[in-house]
Order: sequence, then structure tokens, then C-alpha cells
Amino acid sequence: MHINQTIAALDLGSQTFRLVVAGIRSGNIKILESKLINIRLGEGLTVTGRLSDAGVKRGVEALLYFADIIANYNTDKIKACATAALRIASNREFFIDEVRRRTGFNIEVLSGEAEAAASAFGVYCSLKYMPALALIVDAGGGSTELTLTNGKDIISSISLNMGAVSLTEMFLGHGPGYGRAFELLEQYVKNALKKMAPNMLYAPKSIIGVGGSATTMGAMLLGMARYDPARIRGFCPHMKELKALLSRLKDTPLDARRAIVGLDPERADIISAGIAIFLSVLSFFKLEYMTVTDGGLLFGLLMNLMQKEFGVHAESSYTSGIYI
Repeated sequence: MHINQTIAALDLGSQTFRLVVAGIRSGNIKILESKLINIRLGEGLTVTGRLSDAGVKRGVEALLYFADIIANYNTDKIKACATAALRIASNREFFIDEVRRRTGFNIEVLSGEAEAAASAFGVYCSLKYMPALALIVDAGGGSTELTLTNGKDIISSISLNMGAVSLTEMFLGHGPGYGRAFELLEQYVKNALKKMAPNMLYAPKSIIGVGGSATTMGAMLLGMARYDPARIRGFCPHMKELKALLSRLKDTPLDARRAIVGLDPERADIISAGIAIFLSVLSFFKLEYMTVTDGGLLFGLLMNLMQKEFGVHAESSYTSGIYI
């Protein structure tokens, strides 16, 4: 094994762009940088089918910033992966070419299945104990990946074209989400789950939530004035807590929501839709609790990269104490 290597992984989502720079030093993994920027690359995509000029501008500026950070290190390998927004945007090649020209990053657009697999690997690497027949729900800004696992093994997975940003744009706009509009949103999610159900070989015994909506939800329930991934990882909220939180959000105007402890102001308008996804999944499978972890797609990309490039054996007993 190389004893002194540095790698960078980038997760370019519909809502956020994330960067992690990690070093392998004498066999130990050290996180050197961890950044998150709310980009909302998928803003308006549901209606137009295209990335907006403003979204492209925000995305490129964020990646120039990430490139400057990476330049401070002698980086041996960089992996940049994009998800739902670039899967469906008709002008995605323009964005990819612009990013390559200005930053040198070669963006890989993950299929829904590849995204689900990487996210599931991140979950496995983050939790000390992976329950049998767990359904990993990765609710992003533009899509939701549902992956049924048995320990480390993936049984089945499906990617649904609905996320916190797209559902908000379809049903809630920028209002608080009262009444009929929210009922329509919840029914839309349940209908998507009904269509997905025949692809599931087994009913899950537990739900594991990952992604920005899941961790934000956890931070709000825990009253985190300052985000702490160690407290998020393994947190197990009850459905009643999620319902109470969603009810509170419905009754809180958008401006007031931005002041709620644990809620990133940039997510204030979309968090209700994100919570609705998890509640719908719990209700559909008749489960009362879920587990939240911060170890989703980006963690999975990082661990995959370390394993493939540098021979690091990514096992939860070794990796579950690493936070990004």
C-alpha cells in the first residue's frame, strides 16, 4: 500500500455540491478538507428540463472554489460524480464541458443504480452494525434511491425521479405547504412507492435514511446549533417525531423557518418535501423507526476510491469512526 497518498471526491447533487480531500498516511485515513455548498443546480429543472443560467453559474463558481482547495494538496486522484440534475438536464454537456475547461474536473454522471450502490457502500462503511434487510433511502434534491440490502450485499435497488427540490417545485412552490397541495405531494410519493414495490423481493425490516434531507431532519430533531456528524450517525427517530416536525414546519412561514435550530436556511423551503419522503416510506412499509446516517454517497465514493486505487480495505470496523 502507498503510505502517503491524497485523493479528492466530489458529489455534485441537485441541491448541494460536496468535496472531501483525504490522505492515507502510513495506512491511516485522515480527512484533510470537507466542504459543502448549497448550489441548487436543479432549480427550475422540473419545469424547463434544462439547467438555468444562474444554476450553471453557481455550479461553476463552486467548482472553481473546490479546485483552488484541491490545488493546495499534492492530489493523486480526483473523482467528481454528478447525480439527478445532470442525468436529466438537456444542456448537461454544456455544463460538463464548461467545468472541464475551467477547472480540469472530468465529471462522471452516475446512473440511478450506480448512485444507489455508492450510497449503500457509504452507509455500510459508516455504521458499525448493518441490520439485515435494511432499505436505504437516499433522498436527494432531484431523485430518491431505494436500495434493499442484507448486510453488505445489495438485493435490489431503484431510482425514483423525485427529490426534495423537484417535489417542492411540483407541489409546494415557496409557500408553507398547507392543505391540498401537501396532500397531493404525499399521494404522489405513495403512488411512486406502489409502482416500485413489485421490484422488492423482500419487505425491509428497517429503514436507513441518508442525504441532506435526512441529516437536516436529524439535526433539527436533535436541536443542533452546530452540525455534529457523530451525533447524526446512528440516530433513530420515531415516526411520531417526524410527523410532529413536519406539522411544525407546515405551520411556520418560510422566513421564520430559516431561524429554526438545526435547519440550514438554504433548505428551509424544501425540507418539508424531504421529510414527507421518509414518512411515506415508513408508512408504506409499516415501520415506526428509522436510522439516520451521514455516510451516504460522498462517503461511499471516497471509500470506493481508496479501496480501488490504494488497496485500503473498507470495512465498517475500520471506517465507521471516520467523518467528513
